[in-house]
Amino acid sequence: MIIICVMRVHIPDEIFLGICLPRSCGHGDAIKVTLSTIELQDERFGKHHLPRRIFLLDDKYLSGEYSYWKDPRVYIMIAVVGSVVMMTIVGTIYELWLISATRSKESNCKDSTSDQEMSSIHTEEMDSSKISECNGNHIAYSQGSLCVSDKILSSRMEKNITMASEAMSLTKKGVDEGIERLALPKSEVDLVLKPQRESFISKLLLCFSAVTNAKSICSLSVGADTIAPIHGLRFFSLLWVILAHTCLVAFQFSDNKTFRTRAERDFLYQTLSSGTYSVDTFFFISGLLVSFLYFRTVSKYDVHQLTFTSGGFKAKGIQFIGMVIYRFLRLTPPYMFILGLVEVTMKYCHDHGSLEPVATDYINCPKYWWRNVLYINTMFPLEQRCMSWSWYLANDTQFYIVGTIILIIAVNYFWLAAGMVVVFMLSAWSTTAVITIYTEHTPTTQDPFAHYDELYDKPWTRIGPYLIGMCLGWILFKTKCKANIKNWVLCIGWMLSMTALSLIVYSLYFFEFGPAASAVYVSLSHSAWALALAWIVFVCATGNGGFKLETFGADGEDDIHYAE
Repeated sequence: MIIICVMRVHIPDEIFLGICLPRSCGHGDAIKVTLSTIELQDERFGKHHLPRRIFLLDDKYLSGEYSYWKDPRVYIMIAVVGSVVMMTIVGTIYELWLISATRSKESNCKDSTSDQEMSSIHTEEMDSSKISECNGNHIAYSQGSLCVSDKILSSRMEKNITMASEAMSLTKKGVDEGIERLALPKSEVDLVLKPQRESFISKLLLCFSAVTNAKSICSLSVGADTIAPIHGLRFFSLLWVILAHTCLVAFQFSDNKTFRTRAERDFLYQTLSSGTYSVDTFFFISGLLVSFLYFRTVSKYDVHQLTFTSGGFKAKGIQFIGMVIYRFLRLTPPYMFILGLVEVTMKYCHDHGSLEPVATDYINCPKYWWRNVLYINTMFPLEQRCMSWSWYLANDTQFYIVGTIILIIAVNYFWLAAGMVVVFMLSAWSTTAVITIYTEHTPTTQDPFAHYDELYDKPWTRIGPYLIGMCLGWILFKTKCKANIKNWVLCIGWMLSMTALSLIVYSLYFFEFGPAASAVYVSLSHSAWALALAWIVFVCATGNGGFKLETFGADGEDDIHYAE
C-alpha cells in the first residue's frame, strides 16, 4: 500500500511535486521527507539555502481493495458479452447454412431444366400441389423431377409468366393487377408470388449474423426514399467532433500552456474553438429524420389498425407510448452496458492508479445511474452526474419526446402543432438570453465551454436545431423531395447560408461581444446554424444542389446531388 502526495514548493516560484510513500506515512511525514531531501541536496552540492515553504495539496491512499471479481456488475457484463458473442456465432453459422442451401437448390434447378422441357410447360396447367419453393426468395414450379425457378420461367415463357415476375417487385396494387391478368386461383397465386415466411427464431438469428450486419454497415448504397445529404453532414461533423475534442483535451493536460495562447491568436484556431456547433448538426439531423419518417409512415399505414383503436385521444396516446417505448428499448440496453463498464473501470483506476480520475464517475454512477436511465441527467448539476459526456443522448431523448407530441398533434391539428413549435423556439431563445445575461457569460475563443452547466448542455440551449430539423422534414415530405428553384434564388440562398456559417464559426476572431450582443449570439447562433444547414439539405435533397453524381447500386435508386 502506498500514498500519493502532491505538494507545492515556494523557492520563490511554485514547483509542484508528486511523490509515492508507504501507506504508514502520514501528512506530516510527507512534508518532512521532502524538506530533508532538499536539505541533503543543498549540503551535498554546497548551495545556499533558499527560503522555501511546502504545502501539502492533496494525498491519495491506494487501498487496492477494489477487485473486478468481487463486483457482481462485472459478472453481469461478462454474461451479456458472452450471450452476444454466442448469438453472433450461431446467427452467422445459420446464415451461411441458408446461403449454401439456397445455392444448392438453385444449382439443382438449373441442372434439371432443358429447353425442350421448358417449352412444354404452360401456366394454365399449374397445380398448387406442384408449385414448390426452389429457394427462399423465388417461386418455382415442379413437375416430377423437374424444378423450374422463376428466373428461368420468365426468360423462357415471356408471354405467360412476365406479369407474374413483375408483380413480385411491385406495390400491392401492382400485384393485384398481375393476379387479375394471370387469372389464377387465389390459393395458387399466394404460393407463386409469396415466399415462405421466416419464423421468429430465424429472424432473431439473422439479426445477430455477422454476414448480414457486415453487409449493412459496409454498404454504400443509398435508397431512393432516403435523404442522401445527411450522410455527408454526419461524416464531416463526426470528423469535426474528433478534431475539436482531441486538441482541446490535449491543451488542457499539456505542460506547454503558452503554446495554446499562441495558437488561439491564429485565425484557423476558430475552427477548433467553434467545434461545439458540430453537435447542433446532429440535433438537426435527428429532428429531420424523426419528422420525415413519421409523416411518411402515417401516410402509408393506418395508425388505427396499428394501435387497435378506432381513433381519438386513446389512439394518439397509445401511439405516443409505443414510440417512446420503442426508442427506450432500442437505446437503453447498450447505454446501460457502457455505464456499467465506465463505473467498474473508474473504480479500479481510482483504487489502483496513481493519477486521480478527472471525472468522479466512481462515486456518481452508483448513486445517480437512474438519472441516466430516465435520460434526465442534464437537469442536475455537473458534479452530480454519471458520464457527463452522455449529455447529448439525454437531450436528444428529451427532444424526441417533445417532438413526438408535436408530430402526433400535427396529423390532425397542423396549426396547433406549428404554434407549439413557435412557442418552444421563443421560449428557448429567451431563456438562453436571460441566463447568458444573469451569468455574465461572454463567448470567447479561449474558453468555448464556459458556464458549461448553465448553458452548454442544457436542453433549452440546444432544442432550436432539433425543431428546425423537424420543420424541414415536414417540408421535404410535403414536396416529395422535389422543387423547382430559380437560379437567382439559389445564388442568394447559398450566399446567405455560407455567410451565416462563416460568421458563426469565425466571428469571435474579429469581435468582442458585450452583454447584449453575447445574449443574442448565444441564444440565436445554434438555431442560425441549423437554418443554414436546412438550406443545404433542402436544395441537395430536391436536386438543386449543383453537379450530379450518379450512384451505382440497386435498381431504382435516385441520383444524389451534392453542393458545388
